[in-house]
Formats: sequence, C-alpha cells, structure tokens
Amino acid sequence: MSFTHTVREETLVDPSTIAGQVRRARSMDFITRIRTNATMSPLPASYLMWLLWDDVPAKSLLIWVAALMSMDLTSALHGTRFIRRFDDITDHKPWVIRQTCLQASAGFVWSMAAIWYNTSQTSLFDINLVLLGAYALSSVNLVYYRASVALYSVAMWTVPATMLVTIGGAHGKQLVLGVLVLALSIAIYLNDVSGQLTAGLSQRFHAKELANQLRISATEIERLASYDDLCGCLNRRRGMLALAHHTQIGGALSLMLVDADHFKRINDSYGHPAGDAVLRCLSHNMSTQIRDSDVLARVGGEEFLILLPDTDAQAAQMLAQRLSNHIGSQRVPYDEKEISVTVSIGVASLSPGESPESLFVRADEALYRAKDSGRNRVEASVG
Repeated sequence: MSFTHTVREETLVDPSTIAGQVRRARSMDFITRIRTNATMSPLPASYLMWLLWDDVPAKSLLIWVAALMSMDLTSALHGTRFIRRFDDITDHKPWVIRQTCLQASAGFVWSMAAIWYNTSQTSLFDINLVLLGAYALSSVNLVYYRASVALYSVAMWTVPATMLVTIGGAHGKQLVLGVLVLALSIAIYLNDVSGQLTAGLSQRFHAKELANQLRISATEIERLASYDDLCGCLNRRRGMLALAHHTQIGGALSLMLVDADHFKRINDSYGHPAGDAVLRCLSHNMSTQIRDSDVLARVGGEEFLILLPDTDAQAAQMLAQRLSNHIGSQRVPYDEKEISVTVSIGVASLSPGESPESLFVRADEALYRAKDSGRNRVEASVG
C-alpha cells in the first residue's frame, strides 16, 4: 500500500515572516536611495547657481545652497547610520519617517529658489526647469512609499505654484498646470512601480523562505530516515549501510549484537512506556562506552548493533564484557521505581574477503548462543 502526502506551500512559509522581510527590504532600499539622492543634489544645485549668478545676489544664492547642503548632509548621515545599524534595528518605521521628513525639508529648500523667479523672464524658465529635474529625480528615489512622494511634492511645489498663480500672470498659470500634469503623471507611474517592486520583493522572499524551509524539511527527512526516534542512535538502515561500508574498506573490524534480556517481562510488568525508558537508557549507556568512531544502531525491537572499526576479536570481546558489566550495574529509574536490565552480546570479527551479510549472521548466531546459554553473557563467533 502506498500513501501520497502533499505539502502545501502555505504550511511551509509563514506569511508574516515574508511581510516582515519585505518591510525591512523596502526600508533599506528606500533610505539607501534617498542617501544616494542627497549626495547627488549638489550637481543640480550648482547648475542652478551658475544659471542665476548674474541675476541673483551671490549672498542669497550662497545662503540657499548652504541650507540645501545642510539638509542633504543630514539626510545622508541619517541614511548611513541606518545602513550601518540595519541588523540591530527592530523597528524601521521611525527611521523611514525621519528620512521622509528630511527629504521633504530638502524639497522645501529647493522650492525657495522660486522667490527669484521675477528677476528676469529667462530665470523664470531656468528655475522651474531645474526644479522639475530635481523633483523627477528625487521622486523616483521615493518610489517605495507613496506618502513620501506626496509629502515631497507638496513641500517642493507649494511655494512655486502659489507664486506663479498669484503674480506670474497667464504664463505662470500655464506653467503651474504643466507642473501639475507632470507631477500627476509621475505619481501614477510611481504608484504602479511601487506595487510591482513590492510584489517582486514579496515573491523573492517567498521563494527564498520556501527554499529554506524545504532544506530544513529535507534535513529532517534525512534525520528521520537515519536515526531511531526512540533511542536517538542510528536506525537499522543506516547501521547496515555502515556495516557494508566498513566491510568494503577491510582491515580489522568487529561487530557486536546486543539484545536486552527478558525485555517482554519488563513490558508486561511495568508497561510499554517503561520498556521505552529501558531502551533509551540502554542506548545512552552503550554510547558512553564506545568511541566516536564506533557505530551504534538499533536494528530490532530491543536489539542493537555496535560496529567497531580497527578492532580485533580480542579487543572486541573485552569491550563486550565491559559493556555487559556496565549495563548490568545500572538501574533504570521509572515512575519511582528502578528497573534492572542485563544484555546478551554476540561478537564476530571480520575474516578476509567476508561479506557484511556473513559477518552479521555470525554475530547473530553468537548472540543466540549467549541467550540459549542463560543470557547476561558474551559469546564470540568462531570465524
């Protein structure tokens, strides 16, 4: 009989985890973009100064540039601090709000250039042309947060638009209308781009988290396929694979099969949970008596395999006897009782050219001789 189990992606990927990762990525990209924008701001500002140098007092221009550079420097330093502390910051919202306010403040400083619009007809076009360029560039960098785009737009265009409408005549009103159309077009475009970028981030992190969970599941499947859940040691399949591997390598190799004596009596007298406790204790006791290079596996209900690489027959028999004595001296605590348990052990050492199946059979035969001879003893195979 075969069973098919389908795991839905929703059971592997936590939506709240994905949402948190998207928020963090948006915050990082948003603040990084604004920091980059702040470092680029001197270029259009210098260009505007050059255009207006003959029409506007130098002192006014320098004060304006100093104010703009102050805001941009503060914004760049704030972004740099955020990026450096990114992994330690749990709540990114305050940082995003501060960065948005700094960018809006820079936009307001940009808008103050409009006070020079009436110095000449040429300067009117020059100022608004540069403002449009700076606005378009900065708005693109605010793409992840629509509120930031709106706040920056208001900060940058309220003063110029008001002045052009009130004292700019018909041409000023036409220019304001053009700016509004452009701002609306940019807003519509950025709204669509923002949604696409956020969806792309979500898909990327979803795929990444799904792959990570699948790796974890694969590791767990491998663990379940390799280890005995009750005792924590290797299971029969892995034990037999280890036996085949070491047999193929050759050299000195010994095998012990260990069986708990009268295990049915323990289950009948104390219950199956007590039997489980005895098996876990047996596995633990054996693991403390063998080397890291040795292999311990549960190959049956109460039967264990111990594989001893680089161990000859005499050394294996001495270890088996020491192991038997150690287990017999221990007591298994269970439900305010102490359960005594002994083991029978069969030992076999690899003969030249012998197969793993043959070695296992000889160890098993030795184990049965130990049980038939009264249990709580070690028997070695005559290889």
